[in-house]
Amino acid sequence: IFFRVHKMLRLLLAVLSVALVAGTDVKGAVNLDSLTFDKLVGGSFDVFLKFDKQYPYGDKEDEWKSFAGRVGELTQPELLIAQVGVQDYGDKLNDDLRERFNVDAENYPVFFLFKKGTKEPIKYTGEVTADALSAFLVGQLGIYIGLPGCVEELDKLAKGFATSSKDEQAQRLSKAEEVVSTLKDDEKSNGQVYINIMKKVQEKGEAYPKAEQSRVEKLVQSKITEEKKKTMRTKLNILPSFV
Repeated sequence: IFFRVHKMLRLLLAVLSVALVAGTDVKGAVNLDSLTFDKLVGGSFDVFLKFDKQYPYGDKEDEWKSFAGRVGELTQPELLIAQVGVQDYGDKLNDDLRERFNVDAENYPVFFLFKKGTKEPIKYTGEVTADALSAFLVGQLGIYIGLPGCVEELDKLAKGFATSSKDEQAQRLSKAEEVVSTLKDDEKSNGQVYINIMKKVQEKGEAYPKAEQSRVEKLVQSKITEEKKKTMRTKLNILPSFV
């Protein structure tokens, strides 16, 4: 009986171990550790990476999973979504990586973008939502991710708008107004956001989209109504198309 019980306990521990390891996996994200980190980061891939405790949970983790799945479905062969789970006990797995990048465990999750060919990170400091993380990549890498509130035809007109000549801006604005006139309901309202940004760029210059993005990011994290936040988040989804 003793040996049977012992065997069952070993089997149970093995099953639990597999479940715990599986619990760290996120579809669309690659797990990195102290040994694999330098083999991928700084090479031929852009790597967007999350530092977190080993077994994260909660709303922010749910948003991360949604984001990783969304980006994983894109045809972006040179972009990797990755994560580093850090132990705060026992062997302290990956704690050396946490220290290397000055990550404060009190601030988990912490996000960095490592562009291809460099190990100097760009830190992400915005909201932890799938849309906000996606918008960050759109702005930094120029990739296309169809975010809520965005209109693909208008995104194409927005790309490079801020640095175009006055004549080119006028032509694009006219084309954008034609597109918006064909839209309905919420899409039409969202389309008007593109028009307003274009007019502001004409008025204030090419620095406007980035400056406005910083301003709106702060607003979203302030004490404003949920309705206002929803409007601001739509604008945050659209602004990277201009950056």
